[in-house]
Amino acid sequence: MMKQKLYLSYKWTIGLSLILLWTSAFSQSKGYYIHLENTNLDRTVLTSNFATEVNSDEVIYSRIEHRFKGLSSESETVSLITKLIHSNIDGTILNSTLVESDSLELFELNVYRFKDMIIVNGMGRSLTNYYIVSMVYDLDLNYLKSQNFYYAKRTNTDYSSIYRVMVKVLPKNMYLVHNDNSMVMRYDTLGNVEKTAILRNPTYSNNPTVNLDEFAVNPETGELLGFDGLATYRFDKDFKFISYNNTGLRSIYNSNLPSWLNIFSGYEYIGNDQYLGWGHIFGLDSINDLTLNTLGLGVFNSDLEPVKNISIIDFDLEESSDIACRSTGGLFKGTDGYYTFSEGIPKNEYENYLLSSYFFVNKYDFELNTIWQRKFIFRKDYRYLQLYAELTPTNAFLISGENWDISRATHWPFHVGGHIINLGSDGSFSTLGVNKTESGIAFSVIENPVRDKFTVIKDINDAKSYTVKVFDMQGRVMASEKNWDTDRLSIGVSSLIAGTYCYTISDGTIALYSGKFVKI
Repeated sequence: MMKQKLYLSYKWTIGLSLILLWTSAFSQSKGYYIHLENTNLDRTVLTSNFATEVNSDEVIYSRIEHRFKGLSSESETVSLITKLIHSNIDGTILNSTLVESDSLELFELNVYRFKDMIIVNGMGRSLTNYYIVSMVYDLDLNYLKSQNFYYAKRTNTDYSSIYRVMVKVLPKNMYLVHNDNSMVMRYDTLGNVEKTAILRNPTYSNNPTVNLDEFAVNPETGELLGFDGLATYRFDKDFKFISYNNTGLRSIYNSNLPSWLNIFSGYEYIGNDQYLGWGHIFGLDSINDLTLNTLGLGVFNSDLEPVKNISIIDFDLEESSDIACRSTGGLFKGTDGYYTFSEGIPKNEYENYLLSSYFFVNKYDFELNTIWQRKFIFRKDYRYLQLYAELTPTNAFLISGENWDISRATHWPFHVGGHIINLGSDGSFSTLGVNKTESGIAFSVIENPVRDKFTVIKDINDAKSYTVKVFDMQGRVMASEKNWDTDRLSIGVSSLIAGTYCYTISDGTIALYSGKFVKI
């Protein structure tokens, strides 16, 4: 329950924060990093759950100030304040606005980009009622309009969350689906909520609501498809029930391949009533005699059942949780292919700093061939939580969320801050260009495909010399190297036969990090 409260809810029961708040930014030509840091103990935590590029030099991001009554881990929330910040990519603030309402107290606000609008959607309350609110701003942060929708809360706990809201942006509409209250909202191109509904399954006598864990929209028909963990559903363009199918664990029929558990709401329509999905795979791959618990890319039919596995990431989710950006999912269509983003967070993340957190950034062409799969390895005392992601016009990932620097911890929940990161169009580590004490990133490697050289990149400010070793799957050392060219170390692997290999990064005494790569 503690992990779930920390990672899956905006109601952080924490008491760490700031008296003096400062924003630091580090910039290079390809990417940038903006850090929202809580520098002193108080009862306010500062984070972010949204960022979007206005142009190549400017961004708009959210700044959430979450204030608590006390300093214990169960402290009552006093207030949640959301501000929209317009800044240069070097962190210089150009403009800001407080998201507020004349008639409602606002909290649990999510922020989205649709066309040239910033849309804020979340909860508001009066003295007697709760509402889902929608507020629209332009890219100069001018307030344009708002709409309120009555919300029947299931509990009356203070500042309770609306849990998880999934988003899908199409050329003519933006869709929001609420996981906990079964509400779906459709925006038009002017930022108006043109249609709302509560999703239900009328085939049962009590007409129960449908709580979707993931969804897709057919852009040709407007039909909404969804999966709740046990069954797939189909609704028409007006969100009226069409059908459902009890699928259980989804696997490719009669293929002896593992099941798909969760697609993170990140479906992309690829034509012929088929969808591309990125998510969690679990089960037995009898063809390769493997038990998989990992991440993958697959093709799905109109019932959101898998018909083809495209790519499987060699990553063990027994040790780390599989986390995509919570609102936007992890799959995006760029101008030159498809991109996926996920992170791995150790399940025992505070136990002796045994494991690292990871970013996974992958690129596929439009024929679904793997172009590259890159992994970012973090310091073992640093944790990231991504809340929002977008793919910019230059095919760069722009992500935002919160982070914990456990090495600077004083009490629960350690040291919490917010961040906005642009990884650059090639997803390379050098685009961050920041000291690891700020970014937390220790190394970056391309793990698939590897042809002639296996290359490890470290923080350019890290003067330590590390040894990188390559092993075959029987544990035999195939290569070893410790000579770095500034921030890069390359090992020739052209003589190795094609297959999967292990690698370790050590400080000369113990292995600090390990992983696998695919030699082709």
